[in-house]
Amino acid sequence: MRWGGGYRATPDAEPIYLYTDDVIGILPKRNLNNGQPSLHAALIAAAAPQPGKHVLHIGAGVGYYTAILAELVGVTGRVTAIEYDAELAARSTANLAQTPHVRVVHGDGTRIAFEPADVVYVNAGATRPADAWLDRCPVAVRG
Repeated sequence: MRWGGGYRATPDAEPIYLYTDDVIGILPKRNLNNGQPSLHAALIAAAAPQPGKHVLHIGAGVGYYTAILAELVGVTGRVTAIEYDAELAARSTANLAQTPHVRVVHGDGTRIAFEPADVVYVNAGATRPADAWLDRCPVAVRG
């Protein structure tokens, strides 16, 4: 059974529970979770990543939403995933190892240089968008 303190318990480790609209703890002791799936679905739809484009994903976590972004841009596109936490970056790298058009970078998403992106998807704590994110993306979707 998975249990993350304030998170929903699942009856077992079957991945089917990731397809429900429940917050799942990825590092429950640190109160880190996958985020509300329905919110991410709406935000990713609003950002509208297109095949062949470049997406920058800040706060990749374990790579779950990075994998969705990679599917949307297809093999002709690419995703640069930046994760600050070393343990999560390693998990994301392992989870996305079979996805050659995704590059996972461990580091501070406000400081790492990146090529211009068509979409910048931020899934990390920030009080405002970093100037670098806005400067390197032609169109910003603000919620």
